[in-house]
Amino acid sequence: MHVGNFHLGFAIRLSLLILALLGGGGKLAWATVEVLELETYADPSKALPLSEVAKLGPWEKVGRGGARFGFSSARHWVRFRLGKNEGLSSSLIFDVPYVYNDRLTFFVTRDGKILHEAKNGLSVPVSAREKTELRTGSATFRWVDENAHDFTYYFSVEGNLPLGVPFTVRPGNEYVGFLGDRQVALGAFFGALVFAFLYNIFLGIALKSRVYLFYGAFVFFTTLLAFSHEGFSGIYLWPEASWWAEREIHFSGSLGALFYALFVAAFLETKKHTPRLHRWMFFFVAVSTIRLFWVFLIGSSEIVLKAAEASVISLNLLVLLIAGNCLFMGVRSARIFCISSLAYNLGFALFLLDLTNVINLGSFTAYSPHVGLLTEVVLLSLALAERIRRTNVDLRQSYLALDRETGERKRAEQLLEQERRETVHAEKLRALGRMAAGIAHEINNPLAIIHGNAVLLKDMTARGLVDLPALANITGTIEKTTERISRIVKSMRTLSRDSKQDPFSPCSLNTILQDTLAITQDRFRAGKITLSFPAEGPDALLLCRSAEICQVLVNLLGNSYDAVEASGGWVRVETRELSEEFEFAVSDSGPGIPLELRERIHEPFFTTKDVGRGTGLGLSISRSIVSAHGGSLWMDENSPHTKFLFTVPKA
Repeated sequence: MHVGNFHLGFAIRLSLLILALLGGGGKLAWATVEVLELETYADPSKALPLSEVAKLGPWEKVGRGGARFGFSSARHWVRFRLGKNEGLSSSLIFDVPYVYNDRLTFFVTRDGKILHEAKNGLSVPVSAREKTELRTGSATFRWVDENAHDFTYYFSVEGNLPLGVPFTVRPGNEYVGFLGDRQVALGAFFGALVFAFLYNIFLGIALKSRVYLFYGAFVFFTTLLAFSHEGFSGIYLWPEASWWAEREIHFSGSLGALFYALFVAAFLETKKHTPRLHRWMFFFVAVSTIRLFWVFLIGSSEIVLKAAEASVISLNLLVLLIAGNCLFMGVRSARIFCISSLAYNLGFALFLLDLTNVINLGSFTAYSPHVGLLTEVVLLSLALAERIRRTNVDLRQSYLALDRETGERKRAEQLLEQERRETVHAEKLRALGRMAAGIAHEINNPLAIIHGNAVLLKDMTARGLVDLPALANITGTIEKTTERISRIVKSMRTLSRDSKQDPFSPCSLNTILQDTLAITQDRFRAGKITLSFPAEGPDALLLCRSAEICQVLVNLLGNSYDAVEASGGWVRVETRELSEEFEFAVSDSGPGIPLELRERIHEPFFTTKDVGRGTGLGLSISRSIVSAHGGSLWMDENSPHTKFLFTVPKA
């Protein structure tokens, strides 16, 4: 069976069951007392007492079940008698299930005398109502007499909302049975709504989803409206607040409509699927908000209530239109939403038409909002649960796809890192290549010295000369010269090796400067460029990879050399100790970098040098090396000369 069909069947069966219980109780028919001579009379002045009203006429005869007056500024009277109550209880319950009358007064008379009077209605506090009244939500009145058919009964009703006196008369024992079944049905009805509210609010908070929060708020205020419709709010929530009781229907209705519009917009994604109709949704949000403030500040009236009815009906028609469009577009959520919305709208429309005395279908219209609301709540709650299931399936598929993409991305990153390493290493070797001529000269000179001293020793040996001071001088010169060659070779090895896998460790600042100087000084000397390094002072330790810091210095010195090569000049290396790091600065007397090119100098492969003289990777690689060490590399915009600085953390 399709999931949607199961949800629909379940909701319809549950709603019909509760409708049956609400409409007639658990029995097929609870006994009622026959109502005779049912008549109505309108008093426009709202000032005539019962003694005068009873004598006036004409009284208009109406059918059984009570009377509906709609909006009216008059006080309306209902007069009737009862058939014989043979074999039934002498205690009678007059039950008026309509709760929107401001003032409802019940009279029992005989021979023109008032024997009993009791009041009820929205503007009557619970403490002022008949003490024997049963607190059922409905307006109920009790009269005890075995000869009930000998009396004449009256209801008077007035108020700002649509007026009505639909009523039944039941023997006390029958009413208790009817009331028990009805309370069970209402308990199931409100229990289902409370569960739906808690369920959606919990999911909304847990999933951080506006859809569930909006729907939970809609269910809450609609439940509050239904609670008021049953008359329970005025008894259990605010029994003495008659001012609020008259406005509460507008409060619940306005906020219910507002959150319903917000829920529909989020659930059906109206901004995405129906953008034009989406704007109208928020028009009704504004209308609901205005209605709310109007009622609080000014009060209710026939115009306000009719405008509210028109607004709610228009909103529901708009929702059906949006749902139909979404259904036509293939939106998965639209099908079950259409069915649930249609059930709710139909039930609510029947109730509004009955409320304004347009139609009268008896007890069915009184409880049609219950059936429509319950059907919608059950369907949409199950639809939202199905949405979670689909979301979980989609998430699972997304996780699998993401896992595959992550694996592919990791492999791509590993390949990219490997290529980057190779590029860095190649750039390092290229820098060594640029220094090759100077390094060769630097090694060749010491070798010539060693060779000359070796020839001298050989000559002294051949002549049999043994001059100890001379021998000591010659061997000392050879030793110093070999140390010089060793330092050059060591610096070359340090710079040329791939140090990416080396850990960061404490390294001597002086050693880094000496290794860099050993590699670069002969190239600068050969080019007749003055190279200045800091004088060796107290040593300091840097937390770094020494080969990489040497590479940064060699790259910057290489750029400075190229800048001053044509005109001669100077290049200067400076260091400065900061609180937690050391700052290196490489400056030169070259022509500088044009302003329009300064933003691009750190881009990979960007160079201003002639073809074959640069790859454009030196500064980019140097910057990535310094960043990996937790430092930064930048150009000093305020220096009169070209000056690059970078920092390295202390050990």
